[in-house]
Amino acid sequence: MSVESLGILSLNPFLMQGILQNFLQGYGGEVEFDLVFYVLPIILYKESRDKLVKANSKSRMDTLFGNKDVLKYNGKMKIYSMTRLGGFIERFNELQELTKRTIIVLCNENKIKLQEKIVLLKKDNYKNYKGSEEYKAILKAAYYLGVVFSNTSIQLINEFLGVV
Repeated sequence: MSVESLGILSLNPFLMQGILQNFLQGYGGEVEFDLVFYVLPIILYKESRDKLVKANSKSRMDTLFGNKDVLKYNGKMKIYSMTRLGGFIERFNELQELTKRTIIVLCNENKIKLQEKIVLLKKDNYKNYKGSEEYKAILKAAYYLGVVFSNTSIQLINEFLGVV
């Protein structure tokens, strides 16, 4: 099987719907459309996902992603990385169509309703997932991203992600 075929199989809207459902459940209310488009670029990036798996209900954007991490460069210099979200804009642009298709699947399966905001109709709790531990961790990360976003203003999220 080709690499392209594997990508198509793994990045499909039917697999992504659990991620968006868990995000919406973690958010706990009606969600602005813009925020849903931020989910996949953050969750499908391992560094940010690994931070979110360790999150809790009191976690914030700055505590999860704004830490200064010391990185070695060429074995000599030290560079300070301010976030675990590097390359977000590129991933955001690449994953917009997948997010749109995933929203369509969720609507067709009556799991969400589109109004002025997105409303979750059917919950999909990551704790009840019986498959692979890796995918369960992805669902957990999505849930806690929803929790973090629900406690942060949209303006601050946009500024933090650099999409202002």
